[in-house]
Formats: sequence, C-alpha cells, structure tokens
Amino acid sequence: MLRPSQATRAADPPPRSREVQELIEEAEKAAKRLDLARARELWARINDLAPSTMAVCQLGVFDLRLGRLEDAAAELSTCVAHMPAPTNDIERRRYEMLRRTCRFASGRRARGVRTGRAGHVLANNDRLSGGRHDRER
Repeated sequence: MLRPSQATRAADPPPRSREVQELIEEAEKAAKRLDLARARELWARINDLAPSTMAVCQLGVFDLRLGRLEDAAAELSTCVAHMPAPTNDIERRRYEMLRRTCRFASGRRARGVRTGRAGHVLANNDRLSGGRHDRER
C-alpha cells in the first residue's frame, strides 16, 4: 500500500523535458508581445513533442484569436472534453470560460463569421468595422 507522500508523487504529472519547457517559455513571451502566430506555432510544436490538454487548449485560444474558427472550435472542444474536473473556484471559472469560448467559436463558424486580411470581422464576405458595413474585395 502507498503511503500518502508516495500517492501524491504518483499523481504528479511527469516532468517536462527541457526542450518543451523552453518552448513554453518562448510561447509565453511571444504571446506577451502579441505575436499570436508565433505563439501558436510554438504551442503546435509543444503539442507535437508532448501532447497535452494544456497544449490543445492553448492552440484553441490562439486559433480563435487568429480567426481560424474551424480549428479553434475543434481544439477547444477537445480541450473541454479532456480537462480534469475542476476542484476549486479558479478551475471552475477557467473551465466555464473555455466552454463558453468553445461555444462562441462553434457559433461563429456556423454563422459564417471569420476574420479578413486586416483582422476585420467578416460575415458572409461583408466587412464590419467602425459601424460601417463594407463589401470585402
């Protein structure tokens, strides 16, 4: 039988490789610089090296911000489906936020809303910005 200290250690996630930890740090720096494409690229590499729910969640969030709604909806659905059950208020809020974001991405994708070349929100190829409604050319 395991003693409590042994049981705790057995439940701990395996340590990250040095390469994965460095990629995570680089991805966080890219996100802080608002270099979303680079951050997304790094999280994809992290997920290739060490697949995890956290990596899929990050990919979903960055794909949503980059206007890649189909990818975001799929990744966020996977993220929510594989997240461990929340055990405290912070985790519950995070879980609910991800569920709402997943529904948002799925809904936008279903309604034909996407992001255009300059980051404008497009609905059926009509650009919506600054209260104007222009046709995207």
